[in-house]
Amino acid sequence: MRRPASGPARGHAGRHAPSDCPLTGLSRAAQAQDRLAAEIALADLLARLGARQIVLKGGLAPHLSHRIDDWIEAHLDGAIRLADLARLVDLSPFHLHRMFRLSRGMTLQDWITTRRIDRAKLLLRGRSPLIEVAVACGFASQSHLTRVFKARTMLTPAAYRAALKQGGARPLAI
Repeated sequence: MRRPASGPARGHAGRHAPSDCPLTGLSRAAQAQDRLAAEIALADLLARLGARQIVLKGGLAPHLSHRIDDWIEAHLDGAIRLADLARLVDLSPFHLHRMFRLSRGMTLQDWITTRRIDRAKLLLRGRSPLIEVAVACGFASQSHLTRVFKARTMLTPAAYRAALKQGGARPLAI
């Protein structure tokens, strides 16, 4: 005898929290007009379409990880697409996404955002206007930089710069 469905919708097959749903990630990416996030959400969605769970072993070879890191550093000021990185290492975007996450413990999008924030921290040591820092780090606008920077460091870029001037070394919140 079947039990009637009650409670939340069964769209996640009981395995994933709603915030873990690739469709939610795709929706957020569309709202933010973030192509990389959309490509990663699609790769996650495709991974979940399989009939059985596949256990991954290994990850990216170190020379491929270094090649990706070097390319990301050289292109932080522009749009970085999953397909471009996949071509760089001769893997499918889907396979690159899965292997990168297995190797680094985070998605490519999170890795790139971390690299952009690290570059912004370096540039904030100088006197460049915040809009120039934002553009040099690949953010769409100064407000985009501020929103992401604050989410990652708990400080706005201006507050981070002010803390550097007062303390000389590193702000405590980071």
